[in-house]
Amino acid sequence: MRLATMRDGSKDGRLIIVSPDGSSYAIAPVKTLQSALEQWDLVAAEMLGIAAFPEQFPADNIAAPMPRAWQWLDGSAFQSHGDLMCQVLGIDPILSDVPLMYQGVSDKFYGPRDDVKFPDEALGIDFEGEFGVIVDAVPMGTTADEAIRHIKLIVQINDWSLRALAGPEMKTGFGWIQANPPCAMAPFAVSRIEALEAEHRALNEKPPFISAEQKEKALAYLVIGSDGQPRLHERLFIVPEPEPEVEEAEAEPGADGIQSEEVEQEPVEDGPSLAPISQKLAEELAIMKTEILRLHVASDPHFALDLGTFFMVDAALGRSYGHPSELRATAPYSRVPGFESDTPAGEAWTELDAGLDRSWTEAGNLVERYDAFCGLDEGARAAWLGWAIARTLHAVPVGGTGADLIDHLGRKLEIEEHVWWRPTARRYFDRVSKGRILAHFGEVGGLELSNRYAASKKHDLAASAEKLFAGQLIVEAEVKDRALNWLPDEMRFGRAEHPDCEGSETDGDGLHVEAADGAVSENADDGFLEAA
Repeated sequence: MRLATMRDGSKDGRLIIVSPDGSSYAIAPVKTLQSALEQWDLVAAEMLGIAAFPEQFPADNIAAPMPRAWQWLDGSAFQSHGDLMCQVLGIDPILSDVPLMYQGVSDKFYGPRDDVKFPDEALGIDFEGEFGVIVDAVPMGTTADEAIRHIKLIVQINDWSLRALAGPEMKTGFGWIQANPPCAMAPFAVSRIEALEAEHRALNEKPPFISAEQKEKALAYLVIGSDGQPRLHERLFIVPEPEPEVEEAEAEPGADGIQSEEVEQEPVEDGPSLAPISQKLAEELAIMKTEILRLHVASDPHFALDLGTFFMVDAALGRSYGHPSELRATAPYSRVPGFESDTPAGEAWTELDAGLDRSWTEAGNLVERYDAFCGLDEGARAAWLGWAIARTLHAVPVGGTGADLIDHLGRKLEIEEHVWWRPTARRYFDRVSKGRILAHFGEVGGLELSNRYAASKKHDLAASAEKLFAGQLIVEAEVKDRALNWLPDEMRFGRAEHPDCEGSETDGDGLHVEAADGAVSENADDGFLEAA
């Protein structure tokens, strides 16, 4: 995963996810990299699941991946580097068993193409290429073994210092103030997994094997002829020199001596060392071993359910590295980046997420987390399963691929949409035309109600519509009931569309006819009743 920050006029920019080839990008589900780090376990899995990068990468409008940070620590991991600094700056060697480190300025990092201004070239500009490790919040007392879990991203950094100022400042015993201006970052910050994969590819990308036939055609010999002219030849033939002859008397004693020496050796207690098995055999054995495990997992549905739930939720929290399974419950990419819902359903989802038992996530490695997860009570494990499955559902507009199943699921769960969602000016009425709002008035109150508000301005009409469909306007009881149950078709789980206020089947007052005496249409869609 590659992350970058696009300039948008704000100090922290807009976080984007860059395609593997660096040519395009997609908007990240959170605005800034700092925000992503603060909720990494939830956001990372969603960003990893993004596979479409619709926009061309804006190379000329890229800031540092992290334009500013809460803290910036610069360390010298090699003693030779520290010794060289002391020599150049004219200070006494610093004797220490730990890497040298100082706390630098972090209120600004330059982008990959930014111009860096220095006060005076005479101050002496020393350049350093560095690797930056971006971490989330590291608690006090974290051990070295635990600290690696907090590494989220790696980025290349251009660092520089002013030689004329560095020595005097270091001699104060405190550190650099003016000698080390802000650093610059490469355009991308990459996840640890991508960095390890790149290293793995480099190890395996060995030079191609060249056959003897190819060598014959690839090589040539420069030969100086008898006429003194140089010529190239693909083949060169030479007369072999005779090998020196070895007397039998010289060879036999050595052979006998070796043989007798081997006989006289004492037997080795540990026996001969065994060569490792081939990689292919190791993989074949792994396949057969996993076949045994698959059979037993498939024969125990309850065990399989817990295992599958663990794989999904552990990966969703950003812990998928090392999983021996392809099972994932990845949240889909948001169709409207940055959209924040204010609906009761959205608030209930936040409460549900906060109520999940996360105690198992601190257990340690993969095996320990799995055992801790299985140790939760059945209700806690079931809650995680529901959360994992639900978060994968896509937001599909009406008529889109998969919308029929979304509607079917809502009907099967007998969801009362009007209880969970009410149209407001912000959510709906400010976003549609005045004519559509008046049509909605007509759907619940007939032409009389829509004509009553026909002269209203759009803003006032939207405010009145919000009150009407919230049951806050003084209208007839029947109209109020219909308004409280009304929803736009896009918010219904596949029920019959509402007829328009004109040309629909209505009674004399322009109101919809209700089904009477159980009379229903034989063409009711999906088993739902229509007014006859």
